[in-house]
Amino acid sequence: MAALEKAIEHFEQAVHVDPRYAPAHVGIADSYSLLHFYDAGPPMQFYYRAKSAATKALEIDDGLAEAHASLGNILLLYDWDWPAAERELKRAVELAPNSSEAHHAYSTYLSAVGRSTEAIQELELALALDPVSLPLNAGLGVMFYFARQYGNAIQQHLKTIDLDASFAPVHAFLGWAYAHLGLHEHAIAACQRAMSLADAPWMLASLGFIHAMAGHRLAAEEVLDQLKERATRGYVSAYDLALAYAAAGNRAQALADLDAAYRERSGLLIWGLRDDPRLDDIRGEPAFGELVRRVGFAPGAR
Repeated sequence: MAALEKAIEHFEQAVHVDPRYAPAHVGIADSYSLLHFYDAGPPMQFYYRAKSAATKALEIDDGLAEAHASLGNILLLYDWDWPAAERELKRAVELAPNSSEAHHAYSTYLSAVGRSTEAIQELELALALDPVSLPLNAGLGVMFYFARQYGNAIQQHLKTIDLDASFAPVHAFLGWAYAHLGLHEHAIAACQRAMSLADAPWMLASLGFIHAMAGHRLAAEEVLDQLKERATRGYVSAYDLALAYAAAGNRAQALADLDAAYRERSGLLIWGLRDDPRLDDIRGEPAFGELVRRVGFAPGAR
């Protein structure tokens, strides 16, 4: 998070020197868009600044692929405007077919709308252009996970760890996949490794869910208590709280927190409601189906 805040500072200095330097506006937009995923605060705290910067970049240079990709991501993650997001992200790929980031952004859209095979193919194109990118490598593993291809997810995450074992998120992602294959001790160890490298509420929520899957109910409830305590002194994503309550068997509160995530405009919902296996136990609830409808997915979404 500190690195993103520093990046924003430098991009804003660049804009001050040259207000018509479009790539700096893109940098501001992308940095603000990502802050929520690093638990810096609720999404709406950053949304307007991100969208304003991306729009400004396009006003300056409509032919800048990165600007289309940036706006497309914002339309996807926060506006849930599926047609507009697709249009912007496809335009980014058309303008820069050799850009790994353009393919990455489009793959995110494809994954969010349930076109998992195409999403994986698109992300593999991005990786072919930038094979040592840690976010791209880890992202492919997460896509395998959401596609319920747990073996492929594990293989991909282990490959990413070989590239850089200090990259904290991939260890948590590895834990998700291990847990769904019943390898609970491996899953707990992977998640604990992630937490030793980075202090993030979503990793703690992941650990709680893994404990629940392993039948460690007391441990899962202890994790929930820790998350609730953290929420009294800082931001904890409502989506992560929902996962923790679901793990503890409190369906009503899990659904209430998913509704709070909707009101926060959490970008995590675009994957979670459709594909996150950790929400499977509450998918049949009427309130869950209503939330799916409000986010704008097709009625038959899984």
